Amino acid sequence: MVKTKSKKEDQILKISLALAEEEEWSGVTINKISEKAGIEENKLLESFPTTKHVVLALIRQVSAEASQSLDPEDSSEPTKDIILHALMCRIEILSRNRDAYSSIFRSLFFNPRDSMFLYPEIMAIMESTLECAGVSKTPLLGTLRKKALAAIYLSALRIWMFDDSPGSAKTMSFLDKRLRDAEAIEGFVQKFQWVERIFRQEV
Repeated sequence: MVKTKSKKEDQILKISLALAEEEEWSGVTINKISEKAGIEENKLLESFPTTKHVVLALIRQVSAEASQSLDPEDSSEPTKDIILHALMCRIEILSRNRDAYSSIFRSLFFNPRDSMFLYPEIMAIMESTLECAGVSKTPLLGTLRKKALAAIYLSALRIWMFDDSPGSAKTMSFLDKRLRDAEAIEGFVQKFQWVERIFRQEV
């Protein structure tokens, strides 16, 4: 169930994006956000103890909008195409505030601690993306799929940050190729598992 944002929280997120656009996110603090929002810092800390929590709220905001944009009829499309569409939908939303999100992502790429804080959310996004595409989640293979998709998506974000092509065409081409590669590798893994099961039965 998606939590409904209050007007105050929505205002805080908009101000946070504005600050991220003005300067590197690594230099943005809760104090700066509170001053620009006209909210007492102690009040702001109740909802956002750190800037990591602000980024988490921004990511969830993008997820909520992306989920509303996905067409249920797309479920009849090939798995790879559904995943590509879902990830590109997120990137299109990010592109509305490209400079701000690029500033945030640059900070995360060079801050492992903050990245690890957001890692569970990224994995949850990958899981929901795979479920949207009708991909079954077996214990071991399901985890590998999520990690592989997360690696592809994060690599695509690095491309997107410098992608000046219309409609982020370079990013889309990168995603399409990497998803095709992943599809081919998974096909090999599944065939190997099938042969392995037969071998075990014979033994």
